[in-house]
Amino acid sequence: MTTTVTNPFPGVYKAAYLEELGVTVEEFARDPEAALNRVGQYDACALIQAGLRPLMPLQVRLRQALEKQWEAEGTPVARNPPPSPILAKHRQARATLIA
Repeated sequence: MTTTVTNPFPGVYKAAYLEELGVTVEEFARDPEAALNRVGQYDACALIQAGLRPLMPLQVRLRQALEKQWEAEGTPVARNPPPSPILAKHRQARATLIA
């Protein structure tokens, strides 16, 4: 059986190391922002837009550990994810993956 999944932002998926962080293409295609937020890459699109690379998996895990520690100490992290229109810029690059 062949299932076709269209990846809405192939550049973001690859650059943000989402496969390595446990995000499937299907999950990312359903809700890109939720997938980015779930694995701690909530600022990946803003970094790409600024001409920078998103965090690598080890850096993401370090950030998650630090945020967890800060929350335990009573200093919750105020995440400011980029607004939705940032993802729109990457929508012109589409890839169809056959699984």
